[in-house]
Amino acid sequence: MNLSTRAKNSLVFNTEDESERDENGLFRHRDTYNASMQFSAILRTLTGECQLALTQWMHAFDALHRRTRANMSVQETVSTSVLWLGYTVLYTLFARDFSKGEMGYDVYAQDFDNALSHALVAIRHHHRHSSQQQNRQQMFSLGLGIMSSLYFVAIKCRHRSVKDMALYALSAAPLQEGLWNRDSAFLMTRVLVEMEEKFRIPGTVGPEGIPVEARIIGVNFC
Repeated sequence: MNLSTRAKNSLVFNTEDESERDENGLFRHRDTYNASMQFSAILRTLTGECQLALTQWMHAFDALHRRTRANMSVQETVSTSVLWLGYTVLYTLFARDFSKGEMGYDVYAQDFDNALSHALVAIRHHHRHSSQQQNRQQMFSLGLGIMSSLYFVAIKCRHRSVKDMALYALSAAPLQEGLWNRDSAFLMTRVLVEMEEKFRIPGTVGPEGIPVEARIIGVNFC
């Protein structure tokens, strides 16, 4: 998966007429949409390999989960829900059609909704366990964590009800998770959601209501 991602990035970000980094050693800002269109077939092959690896891993994980879930502790249940959430986010990230840009996420509204169900299970068990222990326990994560995954769902899913649920879940997340602070992450995510929503076509709730030109591609923190 790492090799596939590096190959994909070399196609999307490299150009022949300029160096990859500027005079200060920083990556240049590039519009990736045209590159994604030009190399759409190759990108689909690369991301397809990542998608296959994730699917095979998830099948193995699901088989193990079915055998052990009856005897799981609270912490193991939380960890399992976080893994399901992380898998859904990764799968969506690699499986989408890069040639469609931000519109490629629209077909995964149901997957985003399922991911939120796992997030809410993890959050509920986390707070229940924390109240019993009389302290704030840190959430289990494999790099992504729950807050970063909820942020991804909120800004990439353009279905209004799913975005609202992602914001609610983020507001109820653990106070601190690695470098992610719940309150600041919630405020930042809400601002980005509202930036897109003000351009929503009246009377729509689905992703078709957010025009392509109104969609946020990325955020540059200066």
